[in-house]
Formats: sequence, C-alpha cells, structure tokens
Amino acid sequence: LRESPRSALRGRPTRSRERNNASTTRMPPTASATRHSRLAHCLVGANPIVWSNDDFDDLAGDVPLDTILGEMRTAGYSGTELGHAYPREPAKLAGALSRHDLRLVSGWHSTYLASRSLADEEGTFRAHLKLLKTLGCRIAIVAECTRCIHGDRNAALGFGESPVPRLMETEWPVLCAGLKHLAAVAARENITIAYHHH
Repeated sequence: LRESPRSALRGRPTRSRERNNASTTRMPPTASATRHSRLAHCLVGANPIVWSNDDFDDLAGDVPLDTILGEMRTAGYSGTELGHAYPREPAKLAGALSRHDLRLVSGWHSTYLASRSLADEEGTFRAHLKLLKTLGCRIAIVAECTRCIHGDRNAALGFGESPVPRLMETEWPVLCAGLKHLAAVAARENITIAYHHH
C-alpha cells in the first residue's frame, strides 16, 4: 500500500512548529565559540607606528602623543607599545597613559651586540628595563640592529652592485651569547624578552 501524502504528514511538526522548536532548543557551543569565550577578557595593545612611523620622521612623525593615545583608546585598545613620541621619563609617560586609560604593554629596544661591547649593551638595556618595570610592563622587544638599513632610504636592498649588509660568521656566536645574557638580565627583573626577527 502506498501512503497518501496527507497521512505521511500526520505526526510531523508544521513549519511554524519546527521554527518554534528550533528557537527554544539550545545547541551545544561550537569549538570556535568556546575559543572566543576564552578570549573574552584578553586585552589587546597597539603599536603606535600605525599613527606615527618610527623609522621615517616624514611619515606622520609630528602627530602629538595625546592624539595617538586618544585615538588608540577610542579604537578599543587597552594598551600600547612605546613609540618615538613617548616620553622616557616614567612620571610623564605614566601621566600620559593614565589620561587615556591605557597601559604600557611592551617597548622596543635596539641591540648592537655584534658590534658593541656587552657591558655597554647591558647598560642601555637595564635603563630600558627600568622604564618598563616602573610602568608595570613585563615584555621587552629586542632586535639586533648592527648594520641595519631599515631607516636609510638610500640603502641598497641587494638588487644593485652594493653588497647586502650581513652579519659575519664570527659575529653570530657573539650575538646569540649576548641575547641569552640579556634574556637572563630581564628574567631577574621579571620581564620576558621577545625577539623582533626581521
């Protein structure tokens, strides 16, 4: 016997009932939703290079600090890295951050471990750590800048006859040992270093 279309529908919910059931049924959270809920209290900081370039002063290098911090906070960021417009005196920097309800999340430090003495490098690094620690920051960003060309518009990029700047083979062990030393210095201050690799 073939079931009639009318009898086949008997006992099945109508479309409106299906919609009502769907709206009242709670589905288990997806893996994506679970991941997002874990990040609900994650605070995000911004690098001020979005507002004012640290390498080339003619690229918005004159944007006032309060403009940078104010727009950063309006955009929803909770913290900021250091930039060239930021004062290096702890009290002044703390005041500027406080005015905009921001915290210092990290600060860049250029190292010259392959070309300068470790004692000199440690001295400038400790001064940087002191500023970070005073403001409650726990991350120091470091990058080796011996023979760097990122701030020189006239530097060859390896496409011409000029040689590409490179570390010599004998300088690599010096650099690595120096970075390990600075990491240990930072760790004693409860600060972690993050290496900016390019």
